[in-house]
Amino acid sequence: MKPWIQKSRLMNRLMITSCEEIEEFLYAYVEDELDPGTRRRFDMHLRMCPQCKTYLQQYRRTVSICADLPAPEAPKELADTTMEFLRRQGVC
Repeated sequence: MKPWIQKSRLMNRLMITSCEEIEEFLYAYVEDELDPGTRRRFDMHLRMCPQCKTYLQQYRRTVSICADLPAPEAPKELADTTMEFLRRQGVC
């Protein structure tokens, strides 16, 4: 077998080969929850795919912006209604 074909097959086995897989693993990648082998494949894909690299940067910016937003407050009626429901169910 020609060396470049062999190298190409090896690269395909080592890489996360589709951009859809990048989306699937994105949260775990950003939160550093991937196992080392998957993380290496993810990093390799990012080096070879500018679209996914840009997508990752946008994702990180979005998470950062959202983290700076104030947490919304639930309306008082929600707590009252929930507690009443739980009382009727015999939970409280």
